[in-house]
Amino acid sequence: MREGAASYLSKYPVDAFLSSKTRLSVNRSPEAEPKLGGNMNIRRALSSSQNATPDLSSWSSSVVVIMQCYASMMRRPHRHQPLFQVAKSLAIFKLCASPVFVRYGPVLLDAAEKVPGLKQAARFVVRKTFFEHFCGGENTQQVHATMTEYRERGIGVILNYAVEADVSTVTPTLQETVEEARRVCAGMKESADIACQHPHNFIAMKVTPLIPPSVLLRWTNSLRAVYAAFEQDAREIKGVKCLQKDAFMNPDGAFMKRFNKLAQNKKTAELLWSQMDYNNTGAVDLIDVSNVFTISNRDARGVLVTNAEKNEALALATESDFQVIDAVFPFVEEIVAHSKSKHVKVIVDAEWTYVQPAIDDMALNLGKKFNGKRMAANEGINGGRPVIFNTYQMYLKDALGRVHRELERAERGGYNVGIKIVRGAYIVSETERAASMGYENPICPTLEATHTSFNSAISLCIQKIHDNTPAPSIETPLPVQFFSASHNFESVIHAWTLMKQYGIDFQSDCVGFGQLRGMQDGTTYGIAAHGLKGYKCVPYGPVEVTIPYLVRRAQENSAVLGGVKVDKENLWNEIKTRFGML
Repeated sequence: MREGAASYLSKYPVDAFLSSKTRLSVNRSPEAEPKLGGNMNIRRALSSSQNATPDLSSWSSSVVVIMQCYASMMRRPHRHQPLFQVAKSLAIFKLCASPVFVRYGPVLLDAAEKVPGLKQAARFVVRKTFFEHFCGGENTQQVHATMTEYRERGIGVILNYAVEADVSTVTPTLQETVEEARRVCAGMKESADIACQHPHNFIAMKVTPLIPPSVLLRWTNSLRAVYAAFEQDAREIKGVKCLQKDAFMNPDGAFMKRFNKLAQNKKTAELLWSQMDYNNTGAVDLIDVSNVFTISNRDARGVLVTNAEKNEALALATESDFQVIDAVFPFVEEIVAHSKSKHVKVIVDAEWTYVQPAIDDMALNLGKKFNGKRMAANEGINGGRPVIFNTYQMYLKDALGRVHRELERAERGGYNVGIKIVRGAYIVSETERAASMGYENPICPTLEATHTSFNSAISLCIQKIHDNTPAPSIETPLPVQFFSASHNFESVIHAWTLMKQYGIDFQSDCVGFGQLRGMQDGTTYGIAAHGLKGYKCVPYGPVEVTIPYLVRRAQENSAVLGGVKVDKENLWNEIKTRFGML
């Protein structure tokens, strides 16, 4: 939503919300509840829960309060900035909105990087414009100053060492990979050391700078082959797709045909089945399967190795890939362990879809190891809250189902879970890759579908928070924590409304809200000013390292982030106010 509160209320009056809410809350049968793995939409969170019935009268007044808060938080968010900086920020957003600049700017920048003399000049321009606007600094001292500035306004930070990588079919040597992972690990631990200087901060961790994208690609292909075999061999049982033992062990089934080593080793196949069907029900679902076919299970991954694939983009993981992962993953765990010791939480960044299943698998293993077991309220908060937050890009068609499965997986496993949702950050590269390789675009077909996916995830997560912790506070264990990174007005309002509806303490850390540095400042400052947990994602690092990040930022702003319209309006209004024109 790009309109002010008054305009929003005129378009969507409170009584319309209330009547819609009332309709959603009555005359609903148990059969109307979605099955596991199906779409979980806004209606579930707006309906009566098993534990409490929301107060509709207070709900309607909350909408009014939230609208008033939004109106106040958007009043001159840039009033503390020098006029020159306001004008520079406006110019940057206008450039980001220019298709010509977004298309040819990176090409010119890349060309300048190859010419002595021009390279230094280009980096100077980038440093004084895009870098200073979107990034928090090049070194520890600069980043600390940025953090302090936000802290004084009640805003936390998510520190993000802005390293970008792209998929490559060329895998570096094991020694090169280990040395690079050791270097990145040291930098990430330093991020945690910086972040811990103020309480409740996060660091963001990308997996691709630690593990070669080519290795992640092949492990992703292996996991997708497992999931495809499950889809072929499974059948619905009471509305849930399940795999039975006879189908799994069938020589003519998808599993045995796809994975030769599995077919050749019946003893291992029996072992893997017993691991999946740990409670001896005779049937397993996708959560059970993915809990076993994971990078940490040597029995499972060994049978997934197949003959070499001519098309390298479709090749499965090799023994060499597992050697790389075994050598490097301890560095990933070292980052998380160090962060946990500093009371800093770790967000595992989402990346390209062609490596995301591998990243999800690794985040799953990190969550099981570091997030701790769920605790009763009277056991205190030590260990009662998640450390690892996995990120889900809700512009992907499969994202909502994945969020649903991870919440269910953690509930079954009895451990804490952290979820972060974003709309998405790779729309240009994802669309181009799908077109060039001839597969279905993984991104939702419309912006409205993305909004629905995002808001549905908000509803699902807040419902789960309420179900697991009916009266969360800053002192209670939180088995489910949720982070909404959004520049979209309706999504912020939707989350606030549900928190009010279910009586979730704004200071409980159950729900956090984040925006990118240099964007939607009014939203972030307003969120913090009205008692919620507001954060800024603060990329940092040397200019030459952050340039790919800044290029992607410009592409996103031009392609999908309509929210920059609000930023431009606020900046332009600030300039007019300074000159007495408003």
